[in-house]
Amino acid sequence: MDKKRFYLEEQTGATFIRDPETNTYTLTFQTAEIKQSHSLESELLKQQDPLLKRTIAEDEDELVITVHPQETMLPFSKFRNKGDYAKQVIGYSLIRAVVEHSSSRLHLIVCPENVLVTEGLDIHFIHYGIKESLPPYEKNDDKLFAELKTTLLVLLDGEYRFSEYMSFTDTMKLSARAKKLLETETIDALLSCVETWIHEEEQRARQVHMVPKKKWRLQKSLFFAVAGLLVPTIIYTIYVLFFLHPRYDAFIASNEAYINSNPSEVITALEPYNPSQMPRVVQYQLAQSYVANEDLNMDQTANVQNTLTLQAEPLYFDYWITIGRGDYEEANEIARQLQDGELEMYANLKWRDAVRQDTSLSGDDREELLNDIQADIDRYLREQEEREAEEADATADDTEAEEDNEANSEPNEDEENERDDDAEQNEEEENEDE
Repeated sequence: MDKKRFYLEEQTGATFIRDPETNTYTLTFQTAEIKQSHSLESELLKQQDPLLKRTIAEDEDELVITVHPQETMLPFSKFRNKGDYAKQVIGYSLIRAVVEHSSSRLHLIVCPENVLVTEGLDIHFIHYGIKESLPPYEKNDDKLFAELKTTLLVLLDGEYRFSEYMSFTDTMKLSARAKKLLETETIDALLSCVETWIHEEEQRARQVHMVPKKKWRLQKSLFFAVAGLLVPTIIYTIYVLFFLHPRYDAFIASNEAYINSNPSEVITALEPYNPSQMPRVVQYQLAQSYVANEDLNMDQTANVQNTLTLQAEPLYFDYWITIGRGDYEEANEIARQLQDGELEMYANLKWRDAVRQDTSLSGDDREELLNDIQADIDRYLREQEEREAEEADATADDTEAEEDNEANSEPNEDEENERDDDAEQNEEEENEDE
């Protein structure tokens, strides 16, 4: 695949090579293709720029011009990654260099590969055309203006290559800055446009405090170090202020309400919080408050109070809290963990009533769920009947055994009379012997 030619090569017919190791630029012309008739004609280039040393060598076939720039000069392409202000100043210098070029014999060609930039952001050109000697042979102001605008687009916009800006701007998606450059029709307008951007950048720079890069890195490191220490503290502070404090305030309020025998206020104060977030005593008070709101008879209330003590297993607290909050399915699971059939039965009854009143369920879903709940209720009732029957049988067996024991313990009347007779007979025999 052939190497794509530079614009400078296309316009001059020369071969253009940059040697980074020696920092030189070489243009090689075929003598048969140029108009130069004597080597002295190209000597004019040596006098054009004192900061660029040019050597010219010619033989029968080739004319070789080698340019040796100063070490501080850099190719135009190196500045594409610089800041906006530096690029704008280079653009301004490029326009001024074109405006101030007054030689009628030397002709400018403006393209990125033909431009060098000094540390002071001044512009120098590697090659000039010489009238009737080296291309470009003629001065063409319209073409020069187009080259200048395209080179500025590469520098200040940089979205596309030089050849693309030169040929395809009608079909490109361009930035506002690129469109502004393309709309200019004179060099003066171009210069004014770039000057405006420079002034705007200077205004922005005045509003920004510039620091050395090393100092900025140090400050940035310190910032992130401090931020790394502060962020956990800030997060904890937010957690305390917006979560922990309100929670403890709610615990205090619920405790006061419990002491004042106001279960409704206890429930309201603790409603936003999960039981796992509460201390044991708060769970106990909340469970007792929900029990107080349940429709229990005296015997049921007494049974609950016997099991629901401060020393009770925490699952009992969870059970009555979930019952009070209407999560009967969860309460049913807790009752199973406790292996307490009565609590499981109570949760199922509450759950059945809630499902019957739940309008969000479809008819089929409601019926299926009610059947499952009723099956659990019926199972519990059967097990309860079986236990009662077993207890009744056990009671009957115990009664019969007691009666048998009593019967066996009464002395037999005949045996007693027989023992009396034997005793009398023995007594008579003893008297006879005497």
